[in-house]
Amino acid sequence: MKKSNRKLRIFLTFGGSLACLALLASSLLLFSPSFASQNASVPNAAQLESIQQSGEQKCLQPPENVNLMTLSDAQLAEYGLPPRVILDNQPVVWAAKLQHARHRTCGSTPDPRHIVSAPAMTHTPRVPDTTNAELTYTNWAGNIAYGNRGTYRLATLDMHVPRIPGIGTNQYVSIWSGVGGDSDFTTPDVLVQAGVQVQRAGSPFGGQYNTSWWEVYPYNAEQDLPLSRLDAGDEIFISVSSNFGGDGYDYFYIQNVTANSYNTHYDYNHSHFSDSAVGECIVERPTIGKSLPSLANFGTQHLSQCDIGSDSQFKGIKSWPHDYAVMIDDSGNTLATVGAISGTDVFSVYWKRYS
Repeated sequence: MKKSNRKLRIFLTFGGSLACLALLASSLLLFSPSFASQNASVPNAAQLESIQQSGEQKCLQPPENVNLMTLSDAQLAEYGLPPRVILDNQPVVWAAKLQHARHRTCGSTPDPRHIVSAPAMTHTPRVPDTTNAELTYTNWAGNIAYGNRGTYRLATLDMHVPRIPGIGTNQYVSIWSGVGGDSDFTTPDVLVQAGVQVQRAGSPFGGQYNTSWWEVYPYNAEQDLPLSRLDAGDEIFISVSSNFGGDGYDYFYIQNVTANSYNTHYDYNHSHFSDSAVGECIVERPTIGKSLPSLANFGTQHLSQCDIGSDSQFKGIKSWPHDYAVMIDDSGNTLATVGAISGTDVFSVYWKRYS
């Protein structure tokens, strides 16, 4: 980011030097790049991409003792943080979350220990023009908002990493938010998503294995988006956007609120934007290889801040036309159910049985 070249003229007069020195100090603070106002000029798309890439390569850390909500778009990009247009859609939520964005982890690479294929989409067809209908999936449980293309370009979710009982091995559960991905609503069904996957693993890893990830289905498998810590019980906040406000990229933000850390990724492949006709907050039995494994006992997962929309309208999922998904196995046995939505964006998903 090119620094602004500013000149400040101070005329010292006898007896007024202390006041002038105070003015100089405050002016230098005001014009320091780390403290610049959000009213600074907005960089164009090419400049913004360069700033984002440079910031990630250097793994620039957010400044201490600064209200990150006041930073300019250029500064937010340096630290991998969402642009102002996203922050301003949820100012109260982001003000609280960014207080915990103290350490940035950088990098995104495929994780060979748990590469998964695209999510299976086998389910009963949605009843046309029915709001809040029940869908049955073999791999999803949660809430799904639907509409026209362009309706859903941003989704957020707050959840906690489940603690899986030490019974059995090779059980999985994935919790995520995303936009797109249901062929009942649109084709092609491009799904842009990010979340946390938990595995009750056997040899050689053993125990509970947690990972944070992003994915653009069907173009890539899960990509690791590591955090400095990801423990059972940690509060995780997720924000996913796809060409939000025409910004030209898919953006993934995962934050461990408990551990005060975050990681982000920008995907500039312009042909991989979400179909933007659906948005969802989901508990999933992820496809491993070419089959669905046993659903890990995640207990009760309380999901909050399930907010979805675009730059013109962003609100809780209950405020949109939506259906809820119940997870079943191939024999029709219920694996996970969904509770009613509280307020506009809070609901629970309940584990019922192993598959």
